[in-house]
Amino acid sequence: MRIGIIAAAILSIPLIEGITLSQEPSASAFDFAATETRALQGDTTAMVRLSNAYWGGQGAALDVEKGRAWLERASEKGSLQAEMLLGAAYLSGTKLPKDPQMAGKYLLAVAQQQSVEPSFQSSWALAQYWIALMYEHGNGVEKAHDKAIQYLQMAAANGNYPAQFDLASLYNEGSGGLAMDKTQACKLFEKAAEQGHVRAMHNVGYCYQVGTGGPKDDKKAIEYYTKAAEAGSTRSPRNLGMLFGQLGNADRAYFWLRVAQSLGDTEKASLIDVAKQHLTSPQVEQLEKDVAIWRNAHPAKGQ
Repeated sequence: MRIGIIAAAILSIPLIEGITLSQEPSASAFDFAATETRALQGDTTAMVRLSNAYWGGQGAALDVEKGRAWLERASEKGSLQAEMLLGAAYLSGTKLPKDPQMAGKYLLAVAQQQSVEPSFQSSWALAQYWIALMYEHGNGVEKAHDKAIQYLQMAAANGNYPAQFDLASLYNEGSGGLAMDKTQACKLFEKAAEQGHVRAMHNVGYCYQVGTGGPKDDKKAIEYYTKAAEAGSTRSPRNLGMLFGQLGNADRAYFWLRVAQSLGDTEKASLIDVAKQHLTSPQVEQLEKDVAIWRNAHPAKGQ
């Protein structure tokens, strides 16, 4: 196995509008004339803002070519923001024609930086993640698994949570040329989980439940499984039900196993009857109502 979910990730590159500048002014506050003057004087931040205005049709008439031209000028002057925007546009085919080679050129320029300003770190890590995917498949750059792993590790270290999850998966399985390391896998899963990665939340719950990669902690396992379930995981309810059953908590075991069953998971259906034997009819009736309420509030997302 190689880097997990790479093909899906390449096909789901965010639209260019998803990459923005934290200091980007609102449309009502945008002064096109003043920004153009600064851009003509060589201000790269103004060039990028001017490009965004042309690409978004805010403060200027929509003009993709002028937007591209200003980004290229900013890129030539070393603007990482411009290179990131150009790379994303060429990779996704949004605003500009899809061109993997051009995407690789600009994204590598960002990804290869030794350090960046804190405000740009998430974009830097995202560029490193995309480059990892591109090297893995030879998309716009030569196919090179070792470089894919190198950039995946860089992206994970710099806080990109899809990279953290993919790298954790490789360590967990001992694949992709990496030695199995459950401790490192669980640490990376937890970092991704802290940023909202649902599958990572589930995996962290498992790490704590069985004590792989660290100490066993039922309380934390329940915490992460619950977060994952509430965020749309269809696997965590079953694990919660089984864990509560092991802890002798029949009502919670019944509740979560019924939630799992309502999501189509029938593998542990027999355990529902086991839990039910320890409950009164009124308790079961109330729990059924609770399951219906929970399901209405938490639609499954299949994660």
